[in-house]
Amino acid sequence: MKCPKCGADNPEGAPYCSLCLQQLAPSSPGPGGPTQQGHPATRESYVAPGEWRGEAGLAKPHTSEAIELKVRRFRWKTALIAGLIAIVVLWIVLSFTVWGNPTPGDRSMQLIQALNDRNFESFNEVIIPDRRTDSERLYDDFIYFLGTDGTFTDIKLDVVQENEYDARSHIVGGKVLIRGSSEPVDITEADNLIIILENHKGTWYVVPRGTILIP
Repeated sequence: MKCPKCGADNPEGAPYCSLCLQQLAPSSPGPGGPTQQGHPATRESYVAPGEWRGEAGLAKPHTSEAIELKVRRFRWKTALIAGLIAIVVLWIVLSFTVWGNPTPGDRSMQLIQALNDRNFESFNEVIIPDRRTDSERLYDDFIYFLGTDGTFTDIKLDVVQENEYDARSHIVGGKVLIRGSSEPVDITEADNLIIILENHKGTWYVVPRGTILIP
């Protein structure tokens, strides 16, 4: 018996085609009356190859809620760690650039503190590199004026930055204890004490020539 649909050979009396499932002969009614026509595979419940008649959501891969929760936690942890790393990197960059680079006022106070501490190495570090030949002479002059116990105290500065490369720190207030004087000498703006600074490769340094700290 040939299938009228696909032409496949089937045994005589076969109700359905063995190849395409086409109905070849009507089903015989049973004792309970006529039966529903068609093979179960040909009814509405039949799903042909490559065809899906169920809900679209059931055909998609499904992830359990526990796994989704773990994925969300992992993403939050990753974002938090990335944020912390960014903060640390920013702090390091600022430490070596903005925060790590003394202002003209900071450099001026470092110079005065080095004199108070009688620390020539610290004094020499704030002097501009190509002018350090004058650093020792300037240091000796200041120490000779201050004596063994002389110090600058309560120093107040008025810093004027003329441009990106030049600045001046005017001492407008404070006191200095000098050798042979039992009372501190008041420093005022009229004394014209000044510290000259230059920006050398992005860092401020004191220029010895023109710097006056002796009232």
